[in-house]
Amino acid sequence: MTTYYNILDTIKNQLLQDPFCNQVSEGSIWEIDLDKQTIMPYSHIQVNNATLGEYTTTFNISVFCMDIVDKVKDSTTDKFKGNDNEQDVLNTQFAVASRLLELMRRGSLSDNNFQLKEGTEPSIESFTERFSNFFAGWAVTFDVDVPNEMTVCDVVIPSGECADAVYSIQDTNGNVLFSGNIVSGGALSQVIGNSTVNNSDNSYSTDILAQSNLTLPDVTFRATNSLGDTVATITSPSVVNATIEAPDSNYLVQYVNGTQIQAGTIASDGSVTVNVPNPTTCSDATVSNSDDSFSDTVVSGGNLELSDISITLKDSSGTTINTSTSPSVIDLDITAPDADYTVEYQNGTLIESGTIKSDGSKTITVTNPITCSDADIEINSTPFTTVSSGGTVDIQLKDSDTDTITPLSTNESSGVITIELVNHNKLAVDMFEGRVSSVGGTFEAKNCLISSL
Repeated sequence: MTTYYNILDTIKNQLLQDPFCNQVSEGSIWEIDLDKQTIMPYSHIQVNNATLGEYTTTFNISVFCMDIVDKVKDSTTDKFKGNDNEQDVLNTQFAVASRLLELMRRGSLSDNNFQLKEGTEPSIESFTERFSNFFAGWAVTFDVDVPNEMTVCDVVIPSGECADAVYSIQDTNGNVLFSGNIVSGGALSQVIGNSTVNNSDNSYSTDILAQSNLTLPDVTFRATNSLGDTVATITSPSVVNATIEAPDSNYLVQYVNGTQIQAGTIASDGSVTVNVPNPTTCSDATVSNSDDSFSDTVVSGGNLELSDISITLKDSSGTTINTSTSPSVIDLDITAPDADYTVEYQNGTLIESGTIKSDGSKTITVTNPITCSDADIEINSTPFTTVSSGGTVDIQLKDSDTDTITPLSTNESSGVITIELVNHNKLAVDMFEGRVSSVGGTFEAKNCLISSL
C-alpha cells in the first residue's frame, strides 16, 4: 500500500516542474523551513485529513506557495506598489497554485487517477509577512480523490492467505478485450484504446473512442437502370438488412420518323427482344467507274458482273510495246520491256549502242571528230600568209591609186580582187571578192568554218 507516498510524490514532482518553485517540503505548518539558506521560491505540503470510501480515498491537503519579499530601505516613491516586490511574489505564486489545481482538474494529473473531488471548490488564501523571514504567498486547500487500493488481503495478512485475482474486460457483445491476473494486494491499470469500425465492403470506416458508442446514420439505397436513371429509392436503418426491388418498366420502340414498332412492359429482372424490320424498298442503282468511261444499271437486289479489261502499253512515239488482259476486279501492274538504242553520225558512223531499262534513262556524249589544220590564204591565187587552226588574221589591201578595196558589186567587173582561205585538210574554202574603191576596208579570215558533218 503506497497511497500516501504517491500523493506526496505526485504533488512534489509537479511543483518542482514549475519555473517559480525551486524547493518542496512536507509536514505540519510548523515544519515550514524558515532557514535563509532555503532556495526560493518555495512550497510546503500539509496533509490535513483523509476520508476512506468504498472505491476511493479523499485527502484534504493544503499547499503553501511562497517567496521572500525584498524590502528596500529607500523612501517610498510609489505608494500603490510600495518599496518592495510583494505584488510580484503574490502574482508568481498564485500562478504556481492555480497551475497545480488545473492539472488535477483536467490535466495530466487527472488522467493519472489523481483528481480534484467532484463537486468541491478549492480555497486559496493569501498571506504576507506570515513568517519571520517576510514570506508572502498563497495557501491553497483542496480535496483530492485517489483509488482505494486497500483490500482484505493486504500485506498484514499472512502470506498465501489471499490468491491472485483473475480479471477479464469485455465489450458489450461479450468479446474479451483484455484478461490476466492481479497479484494479491496489487493493482493494475488497463488502457482501452479506440476501436475502428468498417462495413462489409470497407466503403465506410470510423473510430470509436474508448468506452463510448457509435451511432450510424440511416442508409439510402438507390436503384438505377442501364441509362443511369433512378427507378427506385429506399432508406433503411444502418443495422437492418434491406432489399430493394426495381419496378417494372414500360418500353416503346419506334422508327426515327415516329412510327411505332413495338410497345410493352419489361419486368424489373427481365429483358425483351424486339425485331425491327426494314420498311425501305431499294430502287435500281447506277454503277460507274472512276473516270466515267463505263456505266451500267444494277436492279434492286441484283448483282453486276464486269468483263475483263484489256490494257495496251505504248511508247512516246505511239508504238505498241505490250498488251495484257486482267479481270475487272483485279488491280493490274503492267511493266514496259527494256528498249535497244543506236546513236550514229549522219554519214552512218556508229557512236554508241546498248539497252535502256523500261524505267531507266541513258546519257550519250557525242563528240565532233573533225580537227582543223592550219590554212593558207591566197590573194588572186598567189600565196599570202598562213592561219593556224582556230586562229584569225587581218588582211589590209590597198589599191595603187586609192590604197583601199571594197566588196564587189554585182554589176562591176573592174578592179576585182579575190581572197581564198584554203584549209590544209582541203575540207573547206572561204572566198571573198572585192574591188578597189575610195572607202577602203580590212578583211578578217577565220580558219575552220565547218559547222556540220
